[in-house]
Amino acid sequence: MVKMTRAEALQKAEQLINGARAKTHGNAEDTHDSLAKVMNVLWRKKLKEDLVGEDMYVFLIALKLIRDSQNSKNMDNPIDTIGYGALWAEKKSGKS
Repeated sequence: MVKMTRAEALQKAEQLINGARAKTHGNAEDTHDSLAKVMNVLWRKKLKEDLVGEDMYVFLIALKLIRDSQNSKNMDNPIDTIGYGALWAEKKSGKS
């Protein structure tokens, strides 16, 4: 297992969400807002209210926690969780 300090983990997550993944996947807020729209269509009969982009961060963090329970050696899981948490905090604060 790769040893990593908390500062290195935060830096890695920041590099991904503002660098490589932003270039590959586009604007995170736009992506997650679009995902919420698709989920609303798919789950329209089961939802009491519409999902929004902010809900997708919670969903994706939950996904990473489940994946980590299945393979705890994969360092992508905690790094991605940090990244989603940062994006979620930004969205929640209204700074995005």
